[in-house]
Amino acid sequence: MKITYLIILICVLVYAFFNIVPADEVDDLYDAFGFSGDNVMQGRFWTPVTSIFVHGGVLHLLFNMVAFFFFGRALEEDMDKGKFLAIFILGGVVGNFFSLFYYPSYEIFVGASGAIFTIMGVAMIKKPFELIFFPTLIPIPLLFVGIVYTLYTVLAFFFGGDPEVAYTAHMAGLGIGVVVGFYEAGIKKSLLVIGLIAITLLFILPFLLTLIGIFDYTGELTSIV
Repeated sequence: MKITYLIILICVLVYAFFNIVPADEVDDLYDAFGFSGDNVMQGRFWTPVTSIFVHGGVLHLLFNMVAFFFFGRALEEDMDKGKFLAIFILGGVVGNFFSLFYYPSYEIFVGASGAIFTIMGVAMIKKPFELIFFPTLIPIPLLFVGIVYTLYTVLAFFFGGDPEVAYTAHMAGLGIGVVVGFYEAGIKKSLLVIGLIAITLLFILPFLLTLIGIFDYTGELTSIV
């Protein structure tokens, strides 16, 4: 079985388990397996990893798993399973810890978004022209999808996105992914992709500036990644 499918299955099973336990025990499960600075300081050293497989709601799970299905399959085709899994976990863990620079230590984080953004970052560099049917039914180059997701994340962070989403974990995961992508793809191909990203940004800059004016900044805390 592909690691992508296995991770999706684990996330779905974990979510199902969280929904069959008594309602008064659910918060305890989030406290026990979600990530926070306080949890780590209290000796719950497993939470930077276990939190990746826990999700805060059905839409949170659905959106993450659909995105991971397409990005994960595209990258895993050309990568050793062990390396793919290690990159996924690394991105999720780094995203969690990076969020501590922005959010208080008691804030609980759950979700695979940081890990998924890491996989997306690697795939953007290594397989930029891979066509994926996400987020539309029309095949789109993976690089372009990654650029859109990145821009949305940056805009949402600085100009007021969903207050329950830890965009810091997304950006940290993406950064790890791009670095790994450079290593995997080589300097020549990586620089070519960076050039394509720069050209794309120049074309969409007018729209981007307009969009910035639409966003309304909010400083709410978040607990879902």
